[in-house]
Amino acid sequence: MSYQTLQYESDEPDTHVSKRAKKALDIQTKAATLSESRGVKTLANDRGHTMLATLDEMRSQLERVSAENKENKGQIAKHEEEIATLTGRMSATEEHTIAARAKHKEEIATLTGRMSATEEHAIAARENDQSYLQIRSRYLSVIKRDRFHNAKQSDHRIIDNGNKSAHSSDPLVEAQIFDNGMRLDHETYSRIYGFRFDQVMKLRNKPVALAMLTRRGNYVSQYGDIPSNLKVCFEKWYEGMGETLFTVDFVPGKEDGSITPREKGMRAAYAQLLQSFSIHEKEKEKEKDKEKEKKKNQSR
Repeated sequence: MSYQTLQYESDEPDTHVSKRAKKALDIQTKAATLSESRGVKTLANDRGHTMLATLDEMRSQLERVSAENKENKGQIAKHEEEIATLTGRMSATEEHTIAARAKHKEEIATLTGRMSATEEHAIAARENDQSYLQIRSRYLSVIKRDRFHNAKQSDHRIIDNGNKSAHSSDPLVEAQIFDNGMRLDHETYSRIYGFRFDQVMKLRNKPVALAMLTRRGNYVSQYGDIPSNLKVCFEKWYEGMGETLFTVDFVPGKEDGSITPREKGMRAAYAQLLQSFSIHEKEKEKEKDKEKEKKKNQSR
């Protein structure tokens, strides 16, 4: 009879479970008596049977751990696949974001170039614009009057002319201010002129129409909103002109021997609008004169 140590072999890696199993088997094997019977190793005492039961239990535990590990590996593979999918989506989104940023930068550069060109054009226009020069001359004369206290009679005339230029209407130039994006309160422009700025941009070569809008702008600048009856005359003039207002400049009073009923109506609306402007402007001037006289009497 001899003592031998049983070796427990497994395909599974040496985990803490297999280590405990091996240790238990070694202890029990030393206490067991082995006998050879027909070439088969047997355990000759109760401790041997206990060792076999322990071996079966350890095998069952290892099989459960192996199954759990296999399931966990499947779950890990699934999660890795999902991570790869999400990473791919993130890469695609990042590429799209980079492309969008590049596009926006390009658009910004284009707009910046336009703004620079517009600014240069505006500077050149200012240098040749008598109205703007009068406003800047007014600035210098006001300093002489209010800060240096040495203004002459000529400075007072310069200030008066500059005031008129500063408060005078210029619908086409002001339309360009909105067209360039320098201002966004479009309703202000429409309230003053009765047209959208983009409509007025079409009147660049229509001096008669621009003159009428200029008169309306001057009225608003001096007296406030257009009164309802004057607004009606303005709308009749516009409706009479229709879309031709933006295509053919209408010169009132030009007689060529042939005139259509529609043209007669257009001229009548134009004449009525001019008359209405004159009436309202005279009334407003009278009101201003009365107000001045009233203040003068109160100051005495």
